Amino acid sequence: MSRDPDVVETIVSQIGGRKLKIAIEGNISSGKSTLLNHFRNKSYCDVVEEPVDAWRNLGGDNLLARMYEEPSRWSYTFQSYVLKTMMDVHNKPQDVPLGILERSIYSARYCFVENLHSSGLMDDMEYKCYTEWFDFLMAKNRPQLDLIVYLRTSPEVAYQRLLSRAREEERTVPKEYVYALHRHYETWLADSSNHCWHGSTPVLVLDGNQDMNSYEFLHSDMIEQITAFLGDDSDEEDDTDDLDFDLSQYLTQTLPVDDASQWPAAPLAAPLPNLVSASA
Repeated sequence: MSRDPDVVETIVSQIGGRKLKIAIEGNISSGKSTLLNHFRNKSYCDVVEEPVDAWRNLGGDNLLARMYEEPSRWSYTFQSYVLKTMMDVHNKPQDVPLGILERSIYSARYCFVENLHSSGLMDDMEYKCYTEWFDFLMAKNRPQLDLIVYLRTSPEVAYQRLLSRAREEERTVPKEYVYALHRHYETWLADSSNHCWHGSTPVLVLDGNQDMNSYEFLHSDMIEQITAFLGDDSDEEDDTDDLDFDLSQYLTQTLPVDDASQWPAAPLAAPLPNLVSASA
């Protein structure tokens, strides 16, 4: 399957000069970084990675490593800093049509913090303190997303990729942690009744079990789908129906969007297994 080299720029021009912000979401080792590589060095796109370097060097200390090594001690401190640094990511000035984020402040809140609390690694007082700060920030300056792309990857595949890439901070991550995060991502993004958790942003679900390195033209296909999601709001004529793109090998599910004016008080009802013993 071939592509006109200018077709992506043509599709981007159809959004009528708007600036769109998209978050790529998924479990650890779901293929986010590999997918983001397809968008690098594009004149129309700004890729913003998770601020991992900041987490690894906070005044000379590696907060990320401390969190993994002793999560019951450092999870609240780490997630508080994630809250601050991810707000910086969302508020980063955008001068090009597409801003693509590696995860968002919403997955930090509704997947990672929920997992830490439900597994006993963040106690009730810390959880309440965090959620009050989060709710305060959302009331003052809630980040807007135009689309969430969920790389839906089985926990088995994600864990095998984690072992293969052998990152230093991840050497103590137990398999159960990856499985638990998968359950939280599924509750958050694969259950359409929970769309208010991310402000009812449209969700595009892609098969993350496939080899992201083989998606030679995935960025073009995704931009066509993004245009389709947002085309109803564009003043420009949408000609994407004339483009011969096939999304079927990538797209596994497109979730409907329901309006929601309130954030839920309690995102998750079912607690997950305690992971402290699993890391031993």
